[in-house]
Amino acid sequence: MHEAAINSIVALLLKQQQGEITAIEQQELDTWIGASAANRQFVERCLDRDQVATSLEQLDTVDEAAAWQRFLKKNNLPTAPVVPIRKRPWRWLAAAAVAGLLATGAWLYLNNRSQPAKPDIMTVNKGENILPGTNKATLTLSDGRIITLSDQQDGVLAQDGGAAVNKKGDLLEYDTKSDAGNNDNTPVTYNTAQTPRGSTISLTLPDKTKVWLNADASLRFPTSFAGTTRQVELTGEAYFEVAKNAAKPFIVTTGDAQVKVLGTHFNIRNYASEALVKTTLLEGSVEVTAIQDDKKVVLKPAQQALISTRSNISHLIPVQTVDVENVVAWKSGYFDFKSMPLPDIMQEVKRWYSDIEEIEFETPSTERFSATLSRNVPLSTLLKVLEETDRVHFEVKGKRIIVRP
Repeated sequence: MHEAAINSIVALLLKQQQGEITAIEQQELDTWIGASAANRQFVERCLDRDQVATSLEQLDTVDEAAAWQRFLKKNNLPTAPVVPIRKRPWRWLAAAAVAGLLATGAWLYLNNRSQPAKPDIMTVNKGENILPGTNKATLTLSDGRIITLSDQQDGVLAQDGGAAVNKKGDLLEYDTKSDAGNNDNTPVTYNTAQTPRGSTISLTLPDKTKVWLNADASLRFPTSFAGTTRQVELTGEAYFEVAKNAAKPFIVTTGDAQVKVLGTHFNIRNYASEALVKTTLLEGSVEVTAIQDDKKVVLKPAQQALISTRSNISHLIPVQTVDVENVVAWKSGYFDFKSMPLPDIMQEVKRWYSDIEEIEFETPSTERFSATLSRNVPLSTLLKVLEETDRVHFEVKGKRIIVRP
């Protein structure tokens, strides 16, 4: 969805809410809503009172008058003063767009403090034509064959180690109908699912455990879980919904960490560029072990364990309480930056927009930003959202993003 379309639709929703929409405009709005499920979902979120109310709370620190005037100027609308809160259209517009998870222009709630206005910089390329990467996930079979899933039709892709590998849209499903798949004497064979930058994939493993792989990640797993445990190996980030089996614990090994569960929901993040392995529990209970020194901790829901990948010093595993919805926003298709350092945000950008290969900071940045928007938007929309703070500017040159104060 392009920025201009977002502006137009949200403006029509505002008119509708104020009772000022014309019959022609209502027909235009109805046509757009009926064009796709994504359009309907966007409008539903815009009109969800609870979500809009939450977004309004996050708008309290914004310089409302300045933001509203910037929005009017950007969209070639006549300037007007900000009116009292009950009729303040910019606040509803801002909150609705944030709730809709497609942010543009004035409805940015990134500012944590008032900022003096800065002169506009020259018009530069903002990545208007750079879209999120297409789904190029691959599956490596036990014999070394590599299957690019987007090139395959739905159906059985292979028979491997007693399991049928089925493709259903963006889902891979392992089916072990016979007892052979669970026989301890069956030779163990392994498959590896891998997502390049800009791709995700979901899997149903032979034991019916569900896994979602984020971009730039891989999962190595057996085609059948023989023996007394269910063990897989992860790099990158994944969300697990583990099928319950008290007699056969599920174990995830990732770098210097090991996570052991019986049946639960949790997220693991372990990218080579980051200094910590983060295990976040959503439901149930997990035991997290630092492999290097065998330190252990048991997590409760909404807790996150942190294991350093850069230190050889033995210490207790830090545990913190986190917003789990923020941690797994990627799984639902959203960016959810909460006071995130700009360099970390740009790493997320590079990981998701696969056309980008380099991020260049003209000067070191300690700025932090908060924003929520869909991972389906063009790169230009995300960068413009950040630029609305007047604390950062971007230029896209080929496969490189230049970051300026």
